[in-house]
Amino acid sequence: MQGRKASVIITYNGKNASTKLNEYLQSFTYTDVASGESDSIDIVLSNIDKKWLGSWFPAKGDKLTVSTKLTNWSKTGDKKFKCGDFTLDEFSLSGRPLEANIGALALPVKESFKTTDRNKTYKKVTIEEIAKEIAKRANVKLVYDAARIDIETIEQSENDCDFLFDLCEKYGLGMKVYSSKIIIFDEAAYEKKRSVVTIDESDMKSWSYDTTTNKTYTAAKISYTNPKTKKDVSITVGEGKHVLKISEKADSKADAEKIAKAKINNANKKMTTMRIVIMANPKIVATSNVTITGLGKLNGKYAVDKVVHSIGSGYTMTLTLRLIQNRIGEKTNKVYASGKNANYIVKQGDTLWAISKTFYGASTKWKNIYDANKEVIENAAKKHGKANSSNGNWLWPGMELVIPNVEES
Repeated sequence: MQGRKASVIITYNGKNASTKLNEYLQSFTYTDVASGESDSIDIVLSNIDKKWLGSWFPAKGDKLTVSTKLTNWSKTGDKKFKCGDFTLDEFSLSGRPLEANIGALALPVKESFKTTDRNKTYKKVTIEEIAKEIAKRANVKLVYDAARIDIETIEQSENDCDFLFDLCEKYGLGMKVYSSKIIIFDEAAYEKKRSVVTIDESDMKSWSYDTTTNKTYTAAKISYTNPKTKKDVSITVGEGKHVLKISEKADSKADAEKIAKAKINNANKKMTTMRIVIMANPKIVATSNVTITGLGKLNGKYAVDKVVHSIGSGYTMTLTLRLIQNRIGEKTNKVYASGKNANYIVKQGDTLWAISKTFYGASTKWKNIYDANKEVIENAAKKHGKANSSNGNWLWPGMELVIPNVEES
């Protein structure tokens, strides 16, 4: 088998420029983002013969279609990975060494999608219908992969791109622009998909891990004015002491609950993250899931938030991951126990209130669990630099708890 090789295929303003550009290619970076940003590319080229100062001088708005080509990567033969369609957004020259740098974004053909503010009122529509109208204005296709969400009325006062992203985020949806398409998807549903690959620690060129448990919310309280009765209404989603307070316009109780669930889960979802560098694997894209092994208590299923492809002396991927955890306000699988006592391993985002509700059907029995595990919980708190656990308020993943008298509840 011949050695692995990675190259870049580039169509520039409709013409195949791969052969010419690869001759000068210093490095290529493609950033694939799950939601909230446009995909982008960055190309660094040698300008030793100064062509980029003359006949090759580019113009903002030039169009590029880019793919990577893998030769003998995992099997004999070639495999292509399409990065997408891009619009040149930045161009710079420097010397010495003489270099040209091209930056491009995955934006629709019409610049108004990102640059033109609009004042518009939408009434009695769905998010999909709003997205279809915006996609039509931008001259791109819409891929909508989520449940129907009704909107009674909403005001737009910003550009289409920012308005649509903010609307999607408000209801727990992700949005990205890829290859002349606006893609909207249900983040919770995508987290339930199977992992596309398993990545062991031995497969990683480097890795880092970060967790911020102090920012974890266990409940969300939303206050809004009922549009029909004009009365102030408060709704709580989840349970516990760490409450996220939300003030948002809502059309109904059901609408308020959707907004509250989206807000709290969006606030919590990045409390445990990893950043790893691996040899490129075309199966991994932003919005997919991977399973991490070989890292002890860090093992688990992670969502891929960002993939940075880098081609230079080799071809690597830098993955930004977040641990997939139980979402507040959504049904979770019941845990069954045998005998009077059950054993439970604490996971990210767990609270004694939530564990109590899972086993006993009510969160009010949390103190039974705390009393049965007081020594374990308090010792763990001290190991993590806390004076105490604040009556079980602090838990850490991997702790094994005894759940007493399960059958008697």
